[in-house]
Amino acid sequence: MGNSSSKRKSAIVNNYMDFFSAKDPSLPTDERMQLGSHIIRELWGENFSSPIKDLLKKGGATVLDVGCGTGTWMFDLAADYQKSSYVGVDMVRLFPAGTEPFNVKFVNGNVLNGLPFEDGTFDFVHVQFLVFDIKEADWESIVYKELVRVLKPGGWLEISEPEFRCSKVGEVTQKFITAGTKRFSSMGVNIHIASRHLEIMSGISELTSIHHQERGYPLNKWQGKLAETGRKYMRETCGNLMQNIHGDMKIKKKKIDEMMDEMVEEWKVYEPFINIHRFFGRKLM
Repeated sequence: MGNSSSKRKSAIVNNYMDFFSAKDPSLPTDERMQLGSHIIRELWGENFSSPIKDLLKKGGATVLDVGCGTGTWMFDLAADYQKSSYVGVDMVRLFPAGTEPFNVKFVNGNVLNGLPFEDGTFDFVHVQFLVFDIKEADWESIVYKELVRVLKPGGWLEISEPEFRCSKVGEVTQKFITAGTKRFSSMGVNIHIASRHLEIMSGISELTSIHHQERGYPLNKWQGKLAETGRKYMRETCGNLMQNIHGDMKIKKKKIDEMMDEMVEEWKVYEPFINIHRFFGRKLM
């Protein structure tokens, strides 16, 4: 098992580095999701902020990634902290069966229907970028209750989400944000939910030691590894959202690329930031 885990660790780390070293990376949906996770890691220098590193190193810890997507986040942890075990839950498996590291398991499930685990199962529960997938009312009435329920007493809950309120944006970018906010709001989704997570977590009696961290993600001036790949990631992510809201903006589908080019040019002039937030707290013993 030692040789096998060593090879898997190498593959995972190389995958992380390859995203930033590729000269002309293509970003289909799964790779765009992977890159989003890698960019968050770059901004913080670590995949999490909760004080669990010693526990993961010691081994025997159980970690749950809710809405795991391509598995990138838990694959990274599985490589860095091989003595602990990781479970990803999502509605659809986005990575081929058999490709996960030896200490990773995928479970099909939907947090809105209840997580398929017993109370007090995990030492660490992680959620990242579910902003478009969960209605605002469901965060409080369902999601947080389930996340806290499956946490062990003394375990840590961490949530990372972007906030799409940007200062210093151009006219086209502002129209895009306004249209996106309106469209998702009509479905009960608050794309600025990050501004409420601290309030929600602070109101949960079972959570204590609640922390909030924030990093600015620039839409133009990236440095080092975040340079060209980060720019391409943001353009294609916004372009993907544009596919759903171009009608609201009275933009023909064939004009989406042209509009995205206009937005990128605005970013060069106005240099806006998107704020990425991390919230983490501990379940009472």
